[in-house]
Amino acid sequence: MTETAEKRLARETAKVGVNVGLLLAARIAGLAMSLVQLGIIFRSLGLSAQGEYQAAFNFASLFTVFATLGIQRLLVRDIARDPKVAWSYVWTALSVVTVLSTLCMTAMYFLKRDSGSADLVLWAGAYVVVTWALQQPFEALLIARERMGLVALLNGVAGALKLGAVWASFDPPIPPSDYVYDPVSVHQVVAVANIIGLLCFVVVAMTLGGVTWPRLRLRAALSQVRECFPFALAMLCSWVYFKSDMELLHHFRGSSDAGIYAPVQKLMEPLLMVAGLWGTAIFPALCRLSHTDAEGFAHIKATSVRLALLLACPMAVGLGLLARPILLLLTGGETDLLESVYVLQIVAIILPLFYLNGIGQEFLYAAHRNAFVVIAYLVAGMVSVGLNLWAIPQYGVVGLAWVAVVANGVVSIFFCVGMRQEIDFVGLVVLLVKTAIACGFMWVVAWYGAALHLLVGIAAGAVCYGIVQWFLGTLNKQERALVVHAAEGLRAKLGR
Repeated sequence: MTETAEKRLARETAKVGVNVGLLLAARIAGLAMSLVQLGIIFRSLGLSAQGEYQAAFNFASLFTVFATLGIQRLLVRDIARDPKVAWSYVWTALSVVTVLSTLCMTAMYFLKRDSGSADLVLWAGAYVVVTWALQQPFEALLIARERMGLVALLNGVAGALKLGAVWASFDPPIPPSDYVYDPVSVHQVVAVANIIGLLCFVVVAMTLGGVTWPRLRLRAALSQVRECFPFALAMLCSWVYFKSDMELLHHFRGSSDAGIYAPVQKLMEPLLMVAGLWGTAIFPALCRLSHTDAEGFAHIKATSVRLALLLACPMAVGLGLLARPILLLLTGGETDLLESVYVLQIVAIILPLFYLNGIGQEFLYAAHRNAFVVIAYLVAGMVSVGLNLWAIPQYGVVGLAWVAVVANGVVSIFFCVGMRQEIDFVGLVVLLVKTAIACGFMWVVAWYGAALHLLVGIAAGAVCYGIVQWFLGTLNKQERALVVHAAEGLRAKLGR
């Protein structure tokens, strides 16, 4: 690689590193707020109501696929390549998601109107489907322009709004033991907070300048719908293997078993979403480099996979080790919910697989290998549903957890095959061996630290892991430079 190419790659990787750092910092803050929010909700709802609350959320989340068709990814890809089309694409996409989300809410009503849970599902849909869908075009504009600092800030504001709304609405946050709140009221409170968060995204996106006012373009709208079809198929298939398990669990085992799984799923969601944020940060750069710099494209892909696994592996080990104190803190120590500990330890295995899949998905999309992603998720969805139909009636929540691991492993196998010519998997084997050694040291330190306090265990384990990895020389020269450049860029951004 020439000196000029190295400098160009250093700039690109540093920019990606800064973007990842900003989004990760926001996600960590959001995770902390989310845990407090979930603690209030789960302590305010009885075990059965928790199952109803989560089942309604999962049912509504299915319709996000049809409300957006994955349009955000299309917008980011095209705006990153040609910024001049930004607002034309945004307004067209807004008209598309408005129509689609309205149709989805109508379908949800007719599907649930005779079930007794219509109000619960519609309020869940108000923010899971409608608000989220309307936010996508404006968020895509900011992401395509690589304004990750603003995206991080706005997501932090939205998280704070939800926490504040839940805290203020459930007074006292922990009700007397003879009273439980209606899960409908929880969804109402979160819906109002999410609407305010949507308005913040709209205002910030429009104040960036260059806005052109909306003009309905039917042909462009139909074109977007057509181009989104592969993304929508991939989202639908991934929802099947990632979300349908709760629906099947609720159907076969009832609200009590769903209530046992609910805190595990809600705890895992923000951790898994970090993988999505990583993909969000690198996708605009991948779209540009895939057409202009093949060598830089390959280097960013390899570095991204390695760093994502370096982050995900200790998260999985730490979550398995500290599952009991984390769930005790989240649920208030209800005896029934302690069954969730073993389930969480199993589900923690998903983290490295999910992070690998999240990065691999972005590579394949940027290279226009959409069909490969769809096939991988389709097979995983079939495996998930097929195995769950057998495992859930037989083994309940534990069977569901192991099926989730298998389904994510299927996707990882597909993506590794798809990327076999682009990533040095020999390097990944060495990386995983060194990471296993570092996680072993981290396990011991976190175990004794957690005996003092949960936060002490988490902090001490994280520091130990970083020190051991640095001592083992796990990061190569380019990755060390990336970390240094990203830290400098992040410090400069935050110091403005």
